[in-house]
Order: sequence, then structure tokens, then C-alpha cells
Amino acid sequence: SGGDDPAGGDAGGPEPGPTEGTVVAPLTGLEVPESEAESLKRPALVAKVDAAAAAMPQVGLAAADVTIEVRVEGIGRYMPAWHSSVPDEIGPIRSARTSDVDLLGLFVHPLFSYSGGNEGVRAALSEVDWFSDVGHDAVPDAYRRSERAAAPHNLMAGTGMLFDAATGEPPVALFTYEESGEESGGAGSSSTTPTASESVPSQGFGVDMGYLVQFSWDRDAGAWRRWVDGDAHTDPDGAQLAPTNVVVLQVEYVASAADPVSPEALSVGSGPVWVYTAGTVRSGTWERSDPLQPWELRGPGQEVIALEPGRTWVVLAGAPPVELPADQAVSLDESGAFFEVAQAGR
Repeated sequence: SGGDDPAGGDAGGPEPGPTEGTVVAPLTGLEVPESEAESLKRPALVAKVDAAAAAMPQVGLAAADVTIEVRVEGIGRYMPAWHSSVPDEIGPIRSARTSDVDLLGLFVHPLFSYSGGNEGVRAALSEVDWFSDVGHDAVPDAYRRSERAAAPHNLMAGTGMLFDAATGEPPVALFTYEESGEESGGAGSSSTTPTASESVPSQGFGVDMGYLVQFSWDRDAGAWRRWVDGDAHTDPDGAQLAPTNVVVLQVEYVASAADPVSPEALSVGSGPVWVYTAGTVRSGTWERSDPLQPWELRGPGQEVIALEPGRTWVVLAGAPPVELPADQAVSLDESGAFFEVAQAGR
């Protein structure tokens, strides 16, 4: 694989697509130097990360290739997946839910970091073989309580020890990307990309996850800035989280068999999808026939909806997103009021 070649991308000619000397990271669609190819052979690390206000700013969240946001009891929780880059520490780590079982299958055979779970959740996790358990009970020495907040909002995990503790398999592409033509692992068979007529300009949108989630398009950054309850969602350095793509899947939430007050997201099946890329939104349908398959995202004509190479945030929403009005200032200072008005008017 030539993984030690320090020349990186200098070895190839001006051919289209990934040049010789680079490889494509499956969860971002971005080219990385061939010198880093060896690291892409590791499994993805997936964790359950606290979304409560007391947990902010989360550690390592901005570095995730893909982050899935899913509802728990009255609030959301994050399920980031790190693969092309892995921070030294992640957290705060929280407990698993039955929604996680099928979501873990998206990443082939990842490591899964979580703080624990009730008896029913543990039983559901034990019934599948598509992840390696690096939770607190399995690898207690990898976890520590930090001074940053009170428990339970302060359990941090050291990723080096997590990777030392278990093996897995690397992920494959979850999405089709505009520039590389990388096809998802699903049954889709074309590299068709959507035409401009199928995309609508978008300033941003809001989603109710038990707190108000909003993303606003930042043309200069080429990314969607993230806001929670009207405040910028930042990392510990103060930088606002801003993924390249946001995918909103409308899913059904049912009562979990492990706890009737806990919602379980049905991420296998089908439903509406809204794909936000490059200052536009494309609507269509998502379909996933099996927990070990990715979501297929298709437009009205069954064409594949492609993403821009980069980091992606996936929201598993119970209702459609509410578009930010085209003339709305992107500062989102009045974001909460806008969202309430938009919800009432739907």
C-alpha cells in the first residue's frame, strides 16, 4: 500500500479523481495522503456522547467524520463516528439505547464506547455481532471523571486505550459523494448526481430534538453552522461546529422494549429525507433494508442524492425540518422565535 511514502500526493499525474499517492476516506469522501492509508484500515470508533447543556462543549465532536443525532428521553444524544482522524480523548460519554443497535451496523464493525445501559439495552446489544464493546464496563481503565462538570456529564474516554482493547473492521462509504462518485454500500448502481433543478437554495433550517437544533449556511466556510437553543454549538476551543453536509432523516420513534419511556428510532425502513449541501436542500426518500446496509438517499426520480466530500451530520428527526426564511438574517439571534412561529404555521 506504500503507506510509508512521505511524498504523499506528489507521485501521481494530473489524472481525474483521486491521484496516485492519495486514498479516499470512506466516511468523508475526502482524499488523504497515502502515508495515512494504514490508519484507514482501523475500525471506526463510535460513541454515545452527551447532548445536555451541562455537557457542552463536548470533546472531540468536531473531529468526527459522521455524527448521528438521535432522541432519547425528552432530549437528543450524539452518536459520532471517528475514523479518518481520532482525537486523544472524547466525551462526555453516556449510556446506550436500543436505537444504537441498528445504527452501529452502518459502520460495518466499529468499536462502541458508552457508559452502560439498562438490562434490556444490554441484552439487545449482546444479540448482535457487528460491533466490539469498548464501553466503560469492558475497558474501565480507559475512562475517567473530569473536573469539567458534575456527574453524569463528565465521563471522558481515552481513545488510545479503546483501540488497544479491541479489534473490528473498517467502515465503507455511507454516502455517495459529488466529486468522487464513491457509491454507498447499498443496492444503488449509478453514479448519477442530482441536477441543479432538483436542489433549492437554503439559508438554514430548524429541527426540534427536545431542544432547538438549527443549522445556518456559511458560504465563506462552505459549511452549515450549528446552533442549539439559539446559541452557537462550539468545541472546547470556541470554534463553532460546522459540518459540510447535514442529512435530516424523518424516522418513526416507538417505545423501546427496554424501557417504555425511552424512544427507539426505527432507522431501518424508509421515509422522507432532506439533504443539505452547498447552500441547497434536496428532498427525497431514504431507504434501508437491513441493519448492515447504509441508507440509500434518492430524489423523486429515484436518482441518487449525492453529498459534498467532508464531514456529515445526520439528524434522526420525528418531523420535517423547518426552513429558515430566505430573508432571515443568518445571525439567528431571533432563532427561537422564528422556529416557534414556523412550527405554529405548518
